[in-house]
Amino acid sequence: MMKSPKLLADAASKLKEVEDLIPKVRVIPDKLKKKLLKNVAEARENFARLSREVTVDNVELARFILRTSSKLKEATVNLKSEGVKEYVKEVDKVLRYSRAVRYDFTNLALKVKSAYRAYIIGLIPYFILSGFFGLAFAITALILMFPVIISVRGMKRRSSMGLFLASVSIPIPLVLGALAINYGVHALQDPSEISSVAAQLHIPYAAAEGLVALTLVLGVIELVSLSYAAVMFYLHRHAFL
Repeated sequence: MMKSPKLLADAASKLKEVEDLIPKVRVIPDKLKKKLLKNVAEARENFARLSREVTVDNVELARFILRTSSKLKEATVNLKSEGVKEYVKEVDKVLRYSRAVRYDFTNLALKVKSAYRAYIIGLIPYFILSGFFGLAFAITALILMFPVIISVRGMKRRSSMGLFLASVSIPIPLVLGALAINYGVHALQDPSEISSVAAQLHIPYAAAEGLVALTLVLGVIELVSLSYAAVMFYLHRHAFL
């Protein structure tokens, strides 16, 4: 029998106690209380719902969540005026945990992994094609190399920085993918363009035609993979902490 559902339900109960305590804490301004109550209520609902949806029994993490919720209750009881700012951060942290841990207790993590794989698959054609579309794209690819490497490592750990770097890295490869598709489609219909490619690269016409077709295929892979990754990253952005 799985232990995680009970631990998550207990965490939700602790947060219900926090909800009951917040209105009684005098050092918290009334306007801020509304925001805190809203965030704690969402976190409570997230943990309560998750306790009924668990498919992966991650007991260690569930215990951590319960400890974190218990500490928030203690912090609420002992809150002083000088600790309000830090208390707000703790509430926000619990809320982020409540959104992210769904991916540790259910099969939703598989969707994040599929987006991660699509991101890597889409970037490979980008770095291959960037050298064929002018100096500007080649330089841009070199500039993007560093944030891309960090984003790949960060997203493997599901860090928010990794997600942010991936988000800012994707647009330019998408543009290049669209350009590659546009060029490939038109070039394959224009024998003179293929002849020009063959002359520039000193290769046979058939080889030039194959190279143009490969450019089209790589552009499609790049555009489709990165578009899928971008959509999935947005839909599952709460998985990243």
